[in-house]
Amino acid sequence: MRLTTVSRAAGMRLARDLPATGPGRVPLLAHGTLLTERYQRALLAQGIHAVWVDDELSDGIEPVELIFGDRPRRDRRARPRRARQGARRGRSTRASGS
Repeated sequence: MRLTTVSRAAGMRLARDLPATGPGRVPLLAHGTLLTERYQRALLAQGIHAVWVDDELSDGIEPVELIFGDRPRRDRRARPRRARQGARRGRSTRASGS
């Protein structure tokens, strides 16, 4: 598995789902989908410029999730947001157990 630009991904298969653009929605494209030129244009139009692909070059390689692992992006954003809200109210987030 490797990360590559959408413009170079035609003919490759997605190694990971492309996440939904909003809560409760299905992924844009599912793992294993063959990236066609049509999909390339659509992804670029959505502002997506890189995707994880499976190919011979990266066969057997799995990236290390260094910082956040598989936690959804919204979960990663929640803690700083709660800290800012607590700071505005004059409270520490540590005291509330978060």
